[in-house]
Amino acid sequence: MRYTDDGNAQMDEPRSPDASPPRVSVVIPSYRSGRTLGDVLAALHRELSEMSHEIVVLDSAARGDAAAAARPYPTVRVVERAERLSCGDARNAGAAAARGDRILFLDADCVPQPGWGRALARLLDEPPAAVSGPMANGTPRSWAGSLQYWVEFSRFVPSSRPGHRQFLPSFQLLIPREFLTSLPPYAPEFIVAEDILFSGRITRAGLPVRFEPELVVTHRNKERLRDVLRHLFQLGYGSGRARRLYPGLRKATVRFVPFLAPAVLAYTWAGLAWRMITAWPNPGWRAPVLLALAVPGLACWHAGFWVGLNFPRKTQWPYRRLMGIPR
Repeated sequence: MRYTDDGNAQMDEPRSPDASPPRVSVVIPSYRSGRTLGDVLAALHRELSEMSHEIVVLDSAARGDAAAAARPYPTVRVVERAERLSCGDARNAGAAAARGDRILFLDADCVPQPGWGRALARLLDEPPAAVSGPMANGTPRSWAGSLQYWVEFSRFVPSSRPGHRQFLPSFQLLIPREFLTSLPPYAPEFIVAEDILFSGRITRAGLPVRFEPELVVTHRNKERLRDVLRHLFQLGYGSGRARRLYPGLRKATVRFVPFLAPAVLAYTWAGLAWRMITAWPNPGWRAPVLLALAVPGLACWHAGFWVGLNFPRKTQWPYRRLMGIPR
């Protein structure tokens, strides 16, 4: 079944209205993701072949590439929207269209690795919890891509320990439907960092959360340094703006003033260096080079964070226009 932006359904094949719901619905927000979505769907088809499931792709600013990628897979439904949606809006709409008792949000550039399906099947047999898993570097030969990976995802490497986490990222997030319906939806006004707010809501609601190291996906990072630095600024901006608009998040925030910026940058760089050294066996000469590149990368993130946290939205237009952040 495909849905057009005016809400009309186009049936590919008959579906019984009283059919039992699948064990899990995988919801994938997609925006011009044709280059990576095909790999994600092929991996899901391999990993979920023995499990009752459905895959809902929410294709915003639809151009037909998501529908083309989904055509070989009968368990995939593409929900098309003519306008561009934020990731939060797309996840909300995808979850509304899903029928499963468990919802698994998965980004369109995150490819499940072999064994992912077995780990998911085990999780579905366990007591309900909100669960996320690790991210592997899908662009290890790219300096810019590896910079993005280590700055953005160093807390979620495959060697991370299992257990409770304060923050669960939404690049992959398994959540029971009853949990999802008890929480406010993803904030639609955030292009990035919407999962900071949503994870905070899960934590404050006292819902059980965990990190499952066997639920590994590989992420295809950006491969141009300019794109990576802009992306890191956007992530920092979204994180700062979230804390500005939702003061309950500020207790975990260092609201630094400019003269403290070098100290804060040095502190976060040291934390990144420690995580890289402990998580990356035999990095050789690549680690020192990446740590040098991390200085401008972290500086961009902190600059975006400071702008998002300290300035009202109406005064941010020069920074937003420079860094390509949508209105």
